[in-house]
Amino acid sequence: MEMVTYKDIQRMGQKEYIAAVIKGEYPYLSVLEDLLPDDRINRGVDLGLTHIPMEFVVGTRASGRTKAFARNFMPLMGQSTEFGRKWDELYKSQMEVGIREPIKAYEYMNRYYVEEGNKRVSVLKFCGADTVYAHVIRILPISEDTKEVALYRELIDFERYSGVNYVEFTMPGSYERLQQMVGKKPGEAWTEEEKRDFSSAHYHFRKAFEGKGGKKPAAAVGDAMMAFLEVYGYPELLCSTEDELAKKIEKIREDITLRQTDAMVNMKFSAEEVKTGLLTKVFGGEKVRKVAFIHDARPGISGWTLGHEHGREHVQRVFAGEIETTAYLVGENDDPTQVIMQAVKDGNTVFFTTSSQLQSAALRCAVEHPDLSFLNCSQFSLHRYIRTYHTRMYEAYFMLGAIAGALSGDDEKIGFAGYNAEGSGDDFATSVEKAAQIANVNAFALGAQMVNPGAKIVLEWFGRGDAAGAFDRLAAKGIDFICSLDVTRPGFFGLVCYNDGAPLLVARPIWNWGVYYERLIRRILDNSFQAEYEESAGAVSYYWGSAEGVLDVECTDCVPSSTKNLLELLQSSVRTWLWHPFKGTFRTQSGEEMNVDLRPEQMHGMTWLAENIEGSIPKPEPAVPDSAE
Repeated sequence: MEMVTYKDIQRMGQKEYIAAVIKGEYPYLSVLEDLLPDDRINRGVDLGLTHIPMEFVVGTRASGRTKAFARNFMPLMGQSTEFGRKWDELYKSQMEVGIREPIKAYEYMNRYYVEEGNKRVSVLKFCGADTVYAHVIRILPISEDTKEVALYRELIDFERYSGVNYVEFTMPGSYERLQQMVGKKPGEAWTEEEKRDFSSAHYHFRKAFEGKGGKKPAAAVGDAMMAFLEVYGYPELLCSTEDELAKKIEKIREDITLRQTDAMVNMKFSAEEVKTGLLTKVFGGEKVRKVAFIHDARPGISGWTLGHEHGREHVQRVFAGEIETTAYLVGENDDPTQVIMQAVKDGNTVFFTTSSQLQSAALRCAVEHPDLSFLNCSQFSLHRYIRTYHTRMYEAYFMLGAIAGALSGDDEKIGFAGYNAEGSGDDFATSVEKAAQIANVNAFALGAQMVNPGAKIVLEWFGRGDAAGAFDRLAAKGIDFICSLDVTRPGFFGLVCYNDGAPLLVARPIWNWGVYYERLIRRILDNSFQAEYEESAGAVSYYWGSAEGVLDVECTDCVPSSTKNLLELLQSSVRTWLWHPFKGTFRTQSGEEMNVDLRPEQMHGMTWLAENIEGSIPKPEPAVPDSAE
C-alpha cells in the first residue's frame, strides 16, 4: 500500500461527515455512554484479549474524542494539531513495522466501542485491516424478547465453541443451522484448522458476493452465505474459486433477496383455482408430458411411500394418454441429486420428491434447471426455486385424540409417541418440522380432553427407527391406547391399542395423495402454478387438509358406532371450517389460559404444550467433551 498524506485521509473523513449531514444523520462516532448508563457499562464481563472484526468497531465509550472522527473513523481535525501529528506518526509506524499494541473496547450487541486506541483503529481502518487486537469487555443486554437480542444471544453461544464472531444473520436459528451445515454437533467445539478453513471460505465468499457492488453489511453476507449452503453445501463453499462462487451466487439471487425481506413464505391453504390473465386463457399453460415421482424408500417396506405411489397411479389413470408418470427410487447408497438428475435427463418436466429428506437434492436440481417444476413433500422451505406441499396433520390428530378420549376411561392415561428429529443429522431436524410435531401433539391432547376432561396424555419422543422402543416404554407404564407419528411403519402409525406386545390398529389418518397430485398438476397445466409464483414475494408452500379433500381419518371395526358418529361430526365441522383444534379456551402446562382462534399459518410458532400433557419439548443434546468420551 502506497503512503498517502494526512490531508488525503482527512478529506475522506470530511466527505463522510458531509454525506451524513445531507442525509440528516449523526455524522460522528457513536458513543456507548449515550446508549447505556454507567452502572451497566461498569458491570461488563471481561473477555480478555482477542481479535475483533474491524467493521464492527463503530464508536467510542465516552464522548471526549468522538468529534475528532467522522462516523467512518476517518480523522476530521487538522494536520497541524497535536491529534493530526500523532495520527500521522502512527500511520507511518503502521506502514513500517505494524501496530501491535492492543486497544481496549467495550462490546454491546456485537458492536465495539473504543476506550483506548481510537487513533489506532482509525489508522487500521484506513489501511484495510480486517481485525484489530483488543482487550474486550462485554456488556450483556437486559433480557428482552426481541429478535435482535435473540440473534445476539445465539451468536454468543456460537462464538463460544466456534471462535467465529464475524458472521451475522437476520433470521433466528441460523447459527444452529450453520453449526449443522459445517458438520458439527450442537455445541461441538471447532478445531483451529476448521476455524481457519471457515474464515478463508467466508472471506472468498464475501468478495464474490460483493463483486463490483461495494461492501455490504455483515448480515447481508451471512444470509447470502446461508442461502448458498442450503443449496450447494459446505464442501462446495470450501473448494469453489471466487469466480465459481460468483456464478453460483447469481443462480440463487432470488433466494438471497428473499432472506432480506419479511415475505418469507406464502402459504396456500386452499385448493381453489388461481385467477389467471386473458393471455393465459388463450394460449394455455405449461405443456406437461412426463412427471417424475422420487421416493427414498420402497413401497413394500414404507407405508409413506406406498401412499405416494397410490397417488402416482391415480394421476396416471386420470391423465391417461396425456401424461406419463415414472417412479424413481433413491437407494440407501445412492446420491439423491444423481437420481433426480437422471429423471431430468429422461425428459420429465415436473418432479415430486416425496420425502423431506430429499429437499436439499431437489433444491439444487431446481436451481440448475429453473425452467422445470420441482416440489417437495415437507412442511415448507425458505426457497423460491422449489415448492413444498404437505397436509394439516394436526386436524387428523385432533380427531384421533377425540377417539382415544372416547374409548379410554376416566383419568386413564393415553400414550403419544412423537418423532424427535433433533440430532438426526439431516435436514429434517429443523425448527419448522419440530413445531409441526408439537402442533400434532397438542391437537391430539385437546381432542382427547374435549370428550374426556380427565384424559392425560403421556408424551414419549423417539428418534429415527425407534418407534417400537417408544411403544415399549409407554406400554411399560401400563398404557393401552397409544398414538404414533412413525409413518415408516404401518403397524405403529395412528391410534392403536397395545395388547400382549402387539399393536391393534384403532384409527389412522388417510392421505388422499392422488387428489393432491391431480390438483397440483392441473395448476401447472392452467398456468396458475406460475401465476402464484409471480404474485408472491416469498417461497410458495401448499398446506391443504380436510377441507380440500386430501386428508381424512378412518376407524377400524373395533370402534363402536357411537364413536364413529362422533368422528363424522368432527370431520364435517373441520371440513367446513366451522371448527378446528385450536379454537376456544384452554390452558398450557405453565397454567397460562389461552383464548385463541389460531389459523393454519400460526401453527408453526408453537413453543408450548397443553395442560393435560405429561412430558416436555425435547431440546438438542450438547456435544460430549472429548475428555468425557
